[in-house]
This record gives sequence, structure tokens and C-alpha cells, in this order.
Amino acid sequence: MGIGAWRIVRKRNSDRMKGTVIAMGQTYTDADIRRILGADVPDSDIVDQRIQEAYQRVRRIGRNRAVRRKAVHGFLGAAAAVMLAVTFCVANPSVASQLPGAGSLFVRLQGIFRFSGIPEDETVYPYETAEQADDTDTAKRTDWTDSADTAESTERTDDAGIAKNLGTATDQGVTVTVTEYYASNQSISIGVRIGSADAFPKLAVTQAQQGNQLLQLLTEETYSFREAGDETVKGSRNLEGYLEDEHTFVGVMRIDYAGIKKDLRAYDAAIAECDAGGEPYPENGALEALIGEYEMPDHFQMQLGITGIRGYGYKDDSEAVQTFRIDGRWNMPSAWNVRCSDAGTERICIEEKNEKGYGIDFIEVSPIEVTVHAYDTGNADCVAVLDRNGRPLAMGEGGQFSAYARDISRITVYICDFDTWVDLKGEAWRENKILDEQLYAQLLEANALYKKTVDTADDVQQADR
Repeated sequence: MGIGAWRIVRKRNSDRMKGTVIAMGQTYTDADIRRILGADVPDSDIVDQRIQEAYQRVRRIGRNRAVRRKAVHGFLGAAAAVMLAVTFCVANPSVASQLPGAGSLFVRLQGIFRFSGIPEDETVYPYETAEQADDTDTAKRTDWTDSADTAESTERTDDAGIAKNLGTATDQGVTVTVTEYYASNQSISIGVRIGSADAFPKLAVTQAQQGNQLLQLLTEETYSFREAGDETVKGSRNLEGYLEDEHTFVGVMRIDYAGIKKDLRAYDAAIAECDAGGEPYPENGALEALIGEYEMPDHFQMQLGITGIRGYGYKDDSEAVQTFRIDGRWNMPSAWNVRCSDAGTERICIEEKNEKGYGIDFIEVSPIEVTVHAYDTGNADCVAVLDRNGRPLAMGEGGQFSAYARDISRITVYICDFDTWVDLKGEAWRENKILDEQLYAQLLEANALYKKTVDTADDVQQADR
């Protein structure tokens, strides 16, 4: 099984639509794929073969994705599909030991978490010292609540005069602690520390060069902006980080707003009705038209529950990778106020299509990400983004791209046919076993069905005036 979230989606067979499990989750750039495969080892025919096999799987998934891509919170990303066809690298025990042992997880995981670069002054913490509680300058950084029914900041101090963390829960000998969060106009990133009385298995590494390891949290997330009876979103969230020691894992979990604002009640009811009557599902977009959306506010309350933790570890001392899972109930005792930062964020209206229907509705930017809202053509398309220097932005889910280590003051957006994108990406890999960024940019320029260059810095500056 691949790393990623899991959701039941429908797939047509000869007689009717039935449920099947499809992996869904974090998307990885080709550089990450190379590292996953050990492709930084020169002259590896095995690696080349595995990549080609993986790309074939990407093509099949990409074609199918256009059929139902609106129906669920997200689908298996193109590069994430490669995760289904790879082996893992052996962890380098020296990597984690070189990282600092104190301070914000966002800072410590810089460069490991895909959407790194979170502004420190916009980070919110669930705890504070008694001294900080009296400091108005830190109020924004400790805006957590005691329950989902109140919006007041709560201070709880123990005998030592230190406020208790309002985001921690223990079960099955495992303690899960929310350490901090940052909310942009597109997503919320949450720092998480997991301590276990029993040692974790030796975890597989997905990016050997950086030491990135993954756990997956099965979550039940409650949001105040959703209607009564539909407040909870169940899902799976990748936790990107590393083992601090054999009993402690630290990582960052990302939640995209595109998923949590979906109202699937009418859609799910139609699916259930068809299933009960043995009827085929409506086509030509009729089913997808039932999907609604909640308005995404810039301030809402969230409460987090976790029902399972799973990951990939090595069996005994062998190189065989196996899945492990811990079932339990880790309900954070307090909800917290999520206030979306508007620092460095903007929604840029494009509203442009070419004669073939390809184009962009709008683009969202923040200090850590860019989200391209392309028009739906009904085809299997792929969006790629280059920064001011012509360097590609790492892909996320649903048209999202990481801005980490990139100059996004100007971006160029390309929309390609999915199969074409897979081919040109593969061609840009062939020469030096790493992505030839210049060649990749040239191939995008020559093959894109749509291109748009946007000066994002100008739009943000105008919005700030």
C-alpha cells in the first residue's frame, strides 16, 4: 500500500459502480521521487526501470482522475502515484542528531516539511508561561479556547506557574501533542509531537537526503463554520518529520481548505440511493453538481481528534518494509481559534480562458504556498508553476505548490495535457539523474496548452496599501 490518505471512491465495472480504495495524499516532486528510489546513486538501471513503471501508473491514474476529481476532498497526485511503486531508503541516523532539539517545530523542520518557510511571528501556540499571559504582544500567539462554545483565550497554570498545553491527549501509552499552528489563506499547518512508551520501529525514509520520514494520522476534525450535523470531517493526514529519538516523532500536518469546506451530503445521499437500488451513477457532471461548498471564513474554531496512527517501518533488522498501526482515541481537550493570517497573502483574479477553454480563474498566494484555480476542462490536465528564476515549485494537492526556497514575486503558470506533462517531465530527468530545470522549462514552454505570467508581488503590495 502507498503512503497517503485513504477514501472510498467509486469505480465503474461491467455491471455497476462499486467502492474501491484509492490512495490519496501528499504529492512529491520528481527530486523527492529520485531520492525515494535511491536515484542519487549513479548509473542505476533498476531505478530507471522503476521510475518508468511508476510513470505508467501515473498515466493510468491521471486519466481516471478527471472523471471524479470533484467528488472527494482530493485525489492521488501525479507524483504521489509513484509512491505506490517505490522502495524506501535506509534512514541515516546522523540526520536527526544534527537537527536542533529545542524551539518551534516549524523552524526545526525547515526544509523537511514540504511547505516550509512559515513566518515565525504568525505562528500560534497552545500554551504560554504565566509571564507571557500578561503580555499583550503574545495574545495573538496564544489564542486557544477552553471549549468549542467559547472564543475567549484560556490560561491554565499548573503548580510550577506554566500554562498547561491545551492540545495534548494520551491513550495506548502514546501521547499526542499539538505544539503550534499557522493558518494562511489556503491551509492550516499544525506541528505535532508524538511520544510513545514503546519504541517506534525503525522508520522508512522518503527523502534520504533530507531525512524526511512520515507517519499518518487518521483524524476527526470538527469545524465551527460547517452546519450542525455536518461539522466533522474524517480523513487521513500525512505528518512529515523525523524521529527525534526512538520514542519521539515530531512533524507537521497540513490541512488544505479546499477539502474541509466541501459539503458532500447531497452527493453522498445520491451515491447511497444508487447503491441501494443497484442503479448506475449519473454522468455528464450531474453527480458532481450536487457537491456544495461552505464559505471559508478567516476566523473559525477547530477541534482535533485522532483515531489511529500508522506508518512504515523495517521488520526486525531486515530491509523488508511493513506497515504498522496504533489504534486509539486522542481527542484534544480544547478547541482553538484559527485566525487566518493575511500577511503576505492575496487572491489574484485572472478570469482568462483561451479558445480551447484552458485558463485560470484566480490564484492565491501566501508566504508558503501558491494555489492555482484553473478552469475545469473535463480533461486530465496538469498545472505546473515556475518561479521568477524559472525554477519549478514543488507540487501539492489540488493545484497547490510550495513556495519554499523559491522567488514567487513573479510566477509563470503552465497547463498541459496530463500525458504530455508526464512525458516531458520524464525527458527532463534522463541526462544527469536529476531534474534538468532549464530543459523542463523549455519543454513546458513548447508543449503547454496555456501559459500565464503573473507579478504576484505587485498584487500583494497593492492589497497592502
